[in-house]
Amino acid sequence: MKCRSYRMSGILIMLFSSFLVVPATAGSRDTLDEAGTLLHGISASRHGEYKFLSGKQLSRSTQAGIGNSAGEWVMRFDKPHEKVDFSHINFNKKFTGVKDPHIPVPDSVITAASSVSSAVQTVGTGLYYVSVVTDGVRLVSAINDDMSGNKQKQTPKVVGSIAGSTAGGYAGVVAGNTVGAWVGGTIGSIFGGVGAAPGAVIGSMIGGFFGGIGGSSVGSAVGEEIMS
Repeated sequence: MKCRSYRMSGILIMLFSSFLVVPATAGSRDTLDEAGTLLHGISASRHGEYKFLSGKQLSRSTQAGIGNSAGEWVMRFDKPHEKVDFSHINFNKKFTGVKDPHIPVPDSVITAASSVSSAVQTVGTGLYYVSVVTDGVRLVSAINDDMSGNKQKQTPKVVGSIAGSTAGGYAGVVAGNTVGAWVGGTIGSIFGGVGAAPGAVIGSMIGGFFGGIGGSSVGSAVGEEIMS
């Protein structure tokens, strides 16, 4: 999985690095600015309260799952194993307050969960490196533009945008995590049992994702305004 992730990251970096040798027009610069802001938001969302399990947290039986920022697993998608001879979803009693029900699911659910988890982590790693390269392209473009005699200096605005979108993205993730967890937990509690806990986890992840993007956009605009 690591090799595949690094390979994809390398391809994405090569594609975006090609912009470095192309003189930026006003249109392409705006596109890069928008892409950079979006990438900062998505990258920030990967550092929310909950994330997909990886590495040693996975095993022959545990194919996918979600854990918290402290490294504790919250829910797992497991194949049949010695104590439970059917595919099932586990919920950590520590977070639900209810004994793990080992909810039976079709084998296809476990396979799908594993595929989604792997895809998200692979793409997430690639996007992080792309965001770094995109920031570099934006700065180079702004510096070249300023050196060409443009009276309206672009470099300070780009620096402000990058700093603002990064800070705003992380702030948005925190807010999104909190609101999403509350909404998801409320909806999940309607179903009783362990519903509130997984609802809060999933809601937090979704809220953090969109919160990161929204916060990055607002932060970028504020940063540009301050540095203009």
